[in-house]
Parts: sequence; structure tokens; C-alpha cells
Amino acid sequence: MSYHKKLLEELLISRNGLEVDSIHFVSDEIYHKDEKEKLIAIGKGTFEPIRFSIKGLQYPEGMGTKSSCNMRGANICYRNGLAIVNVILLPYEKFPQTDVNSMLQLCALLHELGHVEDMQKEINFSFLEIPTVRLVEAEVYAHIYTLNHLKRMGAIDARNIVASALYKYKDSANIFEKSLYKEISNSIGRGRIKKWVRS
Repeated sequence: MSYHKKLLEELLISRNGLEVDSIHFVSDEIYHKDEKEKLIAIGKGTFEPIRFSIKGLQYPEGMGTKSSCNMRGANICYRNGLAIVNVILLPYEKFPQTDVNSMLQLCALLHELGHVEDMQKEINFSFLEIPTVRLVEAEVYAHIYTLNHLKRMGAIDARNIVASALYKYKDSANIFEKSLYKEISNSIGRGRIKKWVRS
């Protein structure tokens, strides 16, 4: 078993100690459906996804389904009684036997677990009468969560690839991406990101 595949398999079991109802690998066709259709596809169609009102900047068009360095994943939450339940969907990769695909899925799963932790701690998400999210801050939280956990796992190549993808946002003409880079670099340091990119 490849190195990243082993880390991915371990993370699918441990979930970093977070409470996640289920993790699903799905086809691109399902991955690109809306949240309700995704829930139907994974057998959770009796529940309604929680839709968040966004505070601050919105995603640029298409960014919700394609993210940096091909890390693609979705975290959907819904109410079951008083409980907030999280499910994670990751698309099957085209070449599932390669270590690169395992590395990308590892990064995507960590990113989605970052959102789960953020939701469960209600840092950038609020579950009041009208659920809200501070979207830039939530993405920053998930990216930093990913970078920190990749470092702890010893997945240095994966961490450096994520850092390289985020570093490209530095010169982006897109306000959302530029804000994302600024907040991440303010949090973990521009020098550290540059060092990881050059490693």
C-alpha cells in the first residue's frame, strides 16, 4: 500500500476524532449535483441540507465544486432532531490506484474535516434560526487545518503541494482568492508558505 493511501485509510477510520456520520466516495455525476440530490444519492434523502446565509465574500463562480490543486470534496450538514449531522462526499479519482490520487483525496478529506471541526465549534458557522457562515474565514480555517495535519502526519509532499496551490492566489485577480491567501499568510506567516512552496 502506498504511503498516502495508508494515511488516507487511517484517516477514514479515525476522522481525527471528529463526529462525522459517514464518508462517501461518489461519481463526478453525483458530486456535481446540488446538496439535496447528493443526500438522496447516499440514502439520506429524507433530510434537508442546512443552507447557510453567507457573510462577506461569496465563492467565485465554480469554486464550490473545484478547489485548489484538484482537492475536491463536499461537507453537507443537516438536522436530525436537535443534532447537527455531517456527511462528507469525495469524488472517485480517475486513476484510483496512483499515490497522487490518494494524496489528493487525503488533502480533500482533511479540508472537509476542517470544515466539520469549524462547524462543531461554531467558529465561522452559526446554527441560529438563520444559519450563517463567514465564508472566507471558514475556507481559511479548513486550509490551515489541512496544512497543520499534513505536517503532523509527515505528509510533507502533500503539504507543500497544498501550499503551492494557495501561494498562487497571492497574485490572483479574484478578490475571494486574494483574500484567502492574505488571511492564510497572516495566520501562518508568508515566510512559512514560501518555504513550503520551495521545498
